[in-house]
Amino acid sequence: MIALLFATFAAAATNFTVNLTDENNIFWSMPLQFGTPMQGSTTSKFLLNTGAMFTTVTKNTCSTCTEKYYNEAASTTKVSGAGAWNISTIMLPPTLLLEGSTSSDNMCINPDMPNTCVENFGFFQVGESNDLDNNFKSLPTYAGSLGLAPLNSQNGPTYVYALKEAGFISEAIASFQLNFNVTKDTKSIVKFGPFDESDYNGTLSSHYVTNDEDWWWSLNWTGMVINVNNTGYIHPTPKGSLTTIWSAWPFIQMPEKAYNEFVKMLVPFVNDTDLDCDS
Repeated sequence: MIALLFATFAAAATNFTVNLTDENNIFWSMPLQFGTPMQGSTTSKFLLNTGAMFTTVTKNTCSTCTEKYYNEAASTTKVSGAGAWNISTIMLPPTLLLEGSTSSDNMCINPDMPNTCVENFGFFQVGESNDLDNNFKSLPTYAGSLGLAPLNSQNGPTYVYALKEAGFISEAIASFQLNFNVTKDTKSIVKFGPFDESDYNGTLSSHYVTNDEDWWWSLNWTGMVINVNNTGYIHPTPKGSLTTIWSAWPFIQMPEKAYNEFVKMLVPFVNDTDLDCDS
């Protein structure tokens, strides 16, 4: 279970839970719908992205998008711009460049659940998507992403805080139970609002999450344990190192210097033919 605290308030507990879809063990998705009347469906796929500042949605005129989702001309509640934010590009690490514009409109996870809907919510419309290094070519087709970066002035509008402001949740918290099971017999979930540990399966352990310069959610990272021939070897990191929690990328990434030291540590324990660090 992962819980991200955007802000705290003293109020009676109010929350709701949404099932997530495991997209080929690469990321988790959930549906979003936009506009008046509502556009989209409850089977749409939006990445949960804890490392993104804006919620994004593909335009119906997007020239390079497989999924063309939102038609601003068909909505009677669309407004240009997103409050204080007016941008034309977003870079999603490592190499996905999105071009478009900011807008505001009504947005829901499910219009039949009014407590999931926020009015005049700011988001980024994607008019062109450029995968600069083919890192995203194998991802399933999706219509955008739900931005869940920390609440601050540079990260853009935050859905979780908008729910709190509308009175639909009593605390600005998003918590996740992500089930890495092959049979998918237990759904992964996200709960918006306060959580109870008894709601989650398995043993829980607590780790302090920091807002790394207010851009990302981060954990203190002291090292990585590698199991070689049933022996654990620790690859330490410099004191004070942080690792970013990013729900939309399935790989562990590290600086080049740390990576080279990591490879040197592995060499004595594996055959050259087993060590492939370039793929």
